[in-house]
Amino acid sequence: MRVTQVIESIDVCTGGPARSVTNLIDAMATSHPSIQNQIFTFNSISPIRTEANGINVRFFERSFAGTSSKMKSTLKSIKTDIYHGHGLWQLPVHYMAKRAYLENKPYVITPRGMLEPWPMTQNKFKKQIALYLYQLKDLRNSSCIHVTSVSEAENIRKMGIRNPIALIPNGINLCEFTKVPRVKKERKKVLFLSRIHKKKGIEMLIESWQSLESTYKNNWCVEVIGNGDKDYIKFLNTLIYQKGCQDSITIKPPVFGIDKINAYSQADLFVLPSYSENFGIVVAEALASGLPVITTMETPWQELLEYDCGLWIEPNSDSLTGALRNMLLKSDRELNEMGKRGKNLVRTHYSIESVGNSMANLYQWLNRQIKRPKFVMLD
Repeated sequence: MRVTQVIESIDVCTGGPARSVTNLIDAMATSHPSIQNQIFTFNSISPIRTEANGINVRFFERSFAGTSSKMKSTLKSIKTDIYHGHGLWQLPVHYMAKRAYLENKPYVITPRGMLEPWPMTQNKFKKQIALYLYQLKDLRNSSCIHVTSVSEAENIRKMGIRNPIALIPNGINLCEFTKVPRVKKERKKVLFLSRIHKKKGIEMLIESWQSLESTYKNNWCVEVIGNGDKDYIKFLNTLIYQKGCQDSITIKPPVFGIDKINAYSQADLFVLPSYSENFGIVVAEALASGLPVITTMETPWQELLEYDCGLWIEPNSDSLTGALRNMLLKSDRELNEMGKRGKNLVRTHYSIESVGNSMANLYQWLNRQIKRPKFVMLD
């Protein structure tokens, strides 16, 4: 079976989608070699990979307007059984959807959280135009929509989209997070590691940290790691200075590979105070690294409470301040025990092997090789 994956970018700086897509394809290459994946994507400075496990990655030039006549024409010439597009509002996935529809081939769209309430309020007018011109049609013509959480599926249904929905979470390669031992330091560390963007709640984290009494945070510091708009990072650094937190909060450039794993290993607590996440792969990575996690109810991580490995809070400063008080008072032993339970959560539900098997089953169903899997919802 031949599957063509279409994604705007697999650059290391683009965050979770690029990592989750390439990890998923790697997993299928190992466990389901009969499924031959190829990736169509735009050129970038630092792609996660150019070729691995026999996977063909085809890069295309992007015009100033985000178009690519070469990608469009190449999609017409290839032979494939299934198309799978990742992300919305981008022309590559629209090219793919149009080509699949004309060829009467099954295709999957993974919105990657782009239909969630918060992102739909950003650039709202442009998105409404895109929905009217092509995006809603592409979604409704798809054979299946892939989501990574129940809440994402519910929000899609609220839009009146009735297509089959496949609920398959993102997966983690657990082996990557067992290579580096924990590191002891003079001060304990709260880590934020993600894209630096307004929706991630970093301003909330700075304000909550500033409002904490010194008795809670004397032996702690906060490290914010990620890439983002230079002006916004400058604004955050100014806010840190205005709040008098320059000695305890630092913003650092993004890290990848073993450097990212080292960043997790040097932390004691992970915080993602986001206003919107369809999954939040960094939460899974932090848990796999043995870190307790604080994140918001705008992420699908209520399992933190079920497994007692973190806190799932309202997305506001008061809730975050209270959660930080709770966690900073815990002993090393208590934090380590929470970390062990978090590892068990990821091992049980989010291994890349099980996720790869589920995606392979979805493709087999669309290709009429097996019966509908239980994770595919028809209503």
